[in-house]
Amino acid sequence: MGTRAAGIALIPGLVLYVALWQRKLTRFTGIAVTVCIALALLQRYWTGSAPGGYGEQVHAITAHTVFFNLAEYSRVLAGFWVASVRNEFSFVVLAIVALLTVAGVFYQSKRSIMIVEAFLAPYLGILLLWPYAAGVRAVYPIIPWVVFLALTGLRGLSEKFIPHYSRAAVWGLLLLLAIPFAEGYRLMNFGPIRENQGLPEFNQLCEAVRDQSGPHDVFIYYRARALSLYTSRPASTYNYRGTEAELWQHLQKIHAAYLITTSAFDDDHGFLNRYVQNHSEQIDLTYQNAKFSMYRLRSTTDAATASTTR
Repeated sequence: MGTRAAGIALIPGLVLYVALWQRKLTRFTGIAVTVCIALALLQRYWTGSAPGGYGEQVHAITAHTVFFNLAEYSRVLAGFWVASVRNEFSFVVLAIVALLTVAGVFYQSKRSIMIVEAFLAPYLGILLLWPYAAGVRAVYPIIPWVVFLALTGLRGLSEKFIPHYSRAAVWGLLLLLAIPFAEGYRLMNFGPIRENQGLPEFNQLCEAVRDQSGPHDVFIYYRARALSLYTSRPASTYNYRGTEAELWQHLQKIHAAYLITTSAFDDDHGFLNRYVQNHSEQIDLTYQNAKFSMYRLRSTTDAATASTTR
């Protein structure tokens, strides 16, 4: 929990497992959960390791973000099986894997619940509810379980329909998976790794940030942590799935002084660029290079008031 806030899923996971396994919450479980929460609070008090900004983002949870996360994590999991290759054969492979996984869930449901399942259930809930998809790193705990389910389904179906060729079925699945991975390897770019933080324009931007702003000026930038790392300035990202009025409220709340737009990547689908164009009367361009533009906000209070009248 001190490393990643999603680790809090261990607590409801333990409660869920005990409730399903023993049909009641035992005294041992109550003591364990109480001690865990008490130590977590002490850890936050003494070391400040527990992140405090996550609670402010709960308001961004909507049905749209849940469906977006569901689609995004499904895409990431699919990419694991076919090396993110998109062609007709890879879709066939995904259909077979999906069938095996569903069969694995069916066979596994006939057995007693395992503690891994109890822990993954609240973790999946956190992933789907959190308004910002975290990409492939967030599904690493889930991938081994999905592989287990697919192999369980393969074993159950092969033993039922082709009992004499169950081992050959495993080799057949590995062969199917190897084909898209070979295609992905063939298409892989082995040239220089493109990192936005390594761009000369980003280095120039960081120098301008250090020269033109004070140590307490707050910046708005999509990759806020990278900007803070290289400039020692406080920075915040933003909810690009929200509205411009919501962004103004966020600017006012954190007392933002600058915002930065870029053409080096389009992770926010042009949201901040459109915002700058629509509110040009409230901001001033202070620095610009080929890929980055830095704007100073004249007054977040006045801007927030103006945005509500649009």
